[in-house]
Amino acid sequence: MGQTGADARRMVRRVIAAVAVSDLAYRMFMRAPLRRALGIEVKPSG
Repeated sequence: MGQTGADARRMVRRVIAAVAVSDLAYRMFMRAPLRRALGIEVKPSG
């Protein structure tokens, strides 16, 4: 049972890390300067 609990905690940590990395990537991608640098059209808001 101890091994199963350790495996479950390891999997939870990996899921949390994946969510954090994808959230960081999304926030970076939403920044206009980065999108302009990648050649993605930035539409003015408003």
